Amino acid sequence: MSTKQQMSTLSHAKRHLAFLTTGDLSGYTTDDHLAEAALVSMGCSVAWIDWHDGAAWEGFDAVVIRSTWDYSENIEEFQSTLERIACSTRLINPLELVRWNLSKNYLTERFAGFPQIPGIRLGTDRALDPARWFDLFSADVLILKPLIGAGSSGILRVTRENEDLLIKAIQAAPRQEFLLQPFLPSITGKGELSFLFFGRRFSHAVLKKPASGDFRVQEEFGGSIAPIRQEDYPREFDLAQRVWQAILPAPVYARIDLVWLPDHSPALLEVELTEPALYFRSDPQAADHFAYAVLQNLESGVTP
Repeated sequence: MSTKQQMSTLSHAKRHLAFLTTGDLSGYTTDDHLAEAALVSMGCSVAWIDWHDGAAWEGFDAVVIRSTWDYSENIEEFQSTLERIACSTRLINPLELVRWNLSKNYLTERFAGFPQIPGIRLGTDRALDPARWFDLFSADVLILKPLIGAGSSGILRVTRENEDLLIKAIQAAPRQEFLLQPFLPSITGKGELSFLFFGRRFSHAVLKKPASGDFRVQEEFGGSIAPIRQEDYPREFDLAQRVWQAILPAPVYARIDLVWLPDHSPALLEVELTEPALYFRSDPQAADHFAYAVLQNLESGVTP
């Protein structure tokens, strides 16, 4: 049964939805208008609301977190907004999932059994010993990431030769916690894979590559996004599926990001459940898949 046919089985009751965004999307690439169009074609109304502004959330059947890409600048305010929404109406994805997904601690707390890039957490009480960190990973290049951050915000690539930059970045944010990992050359070579799941259904996948001379794959930094077929990446798709099936409760949408380790095996990079770019333009049915998952969630009370 096609997605359009599945949609025809849903209730025709008009749904009032909100897409949670931020006030200034200049400099960002988003194609959420495709998801909006798919939902409108199903008889829904969709309002775009800046998460800073607030609204009468009880007037919506659901609020879908989408392009809130400045949330890490004020994480406490963002979490308070989500809590108010969840008390008033349905939040998509559910609050309990978003809460733990906001911090990269989830990688070790929830997905420790899956192949990942090795890393260490640097708490606020950290001792600064970059030489030891490089030796620990037997690496000449390290990646420093804020534990809470969207996209590549605050990410830093550091070599042994400029380890002083690592110290300065950490000292500049004394209240921030970080994740430190070895840099994988495969990211600038083969790139990263993203597998998109809506409901309990795989939707589509893309290969992301950074611009020449960069290591960040986001389009905002010149990265490229290209659709791929999951059957061309069987080991990677198998890992993404296993990660997806381990997420409980089941989310309405998720993006599973994978990279390749030095032995060429796939590894989990991120599980994006809060506000990931979903690359609707990469597949002609992606927006319909997303709309169906959202509406089915509203009808059943659980993710399909």
